[in-house]
Amino acid sequence: FSSVAFMDESIVGMISNGDGRYGRKSLKSEAEIDSFGDYSEYGLSISSGSGLMQGDLLTDGLSRMAWFGYYTAVYQIVDMDKKSVLSSEILDMSSFNEHGHMYTTMRPESKVAFISVAGDSDGIFTLYDGKELSYYIRNAGSKPHGNVICQFDWNGTPISKYMSSQSITCLCVGDGKLYICAMAETGEYRVGYVEL
Repeated sequence: FSSVAFMDESIVGMISNGDGRYGRKSLKSEAEIDSFGDYSEYGLSISSGSGLMQGDLLTDGLSRMAWFGYYTAVYQIVDMDKKSVLSSEILDMSSFNEHGHMYTTMRPESKVAFISVAGDSDGIFTLYDGKELSYYIRNAGSKPHGNVICQFDWNGTPISKYMSSQSITCLCVGDGKLYICAMAETGEYRVGYVEL
């Protein structure tokens, strides 16, 4: 697995090696990883897709998993029990080229997308960066950060978009709160929260 989350008594996630995109492995048995899906909608093979389509994921604790792309502004909501993609959206084409078909590329003008994902059974919060890779090439060592928080439901429907005046580096949800790690102008990190 390249990205994992826990679901019931299984590990679920993106497979980095194998015949599928998504996988589930029981923690109670020695059974092989149960996999499905591919990257054909992006014009990629399994081996290319697992490298280029990295991202963060989380589960609703029941049967759904959400994946949000790091180098591509793409997300999918997957039903792991039914082995099906429920929602799939491409929000920005900067990491894609179209020459008769779509394929993913990594160019200086490609944008870094979702850098943090958090949620619970009620919904999903993502932190969107939106800066071009060229920014991080010019500012080597700079930690990815953004100021746009997007909220989605577990069907993949966008609910709200929040803007911050501070640079945010990560999100976490717990105890009915959205915790936000922000970078102050002094370079220090500050943690705050918003009641959900």
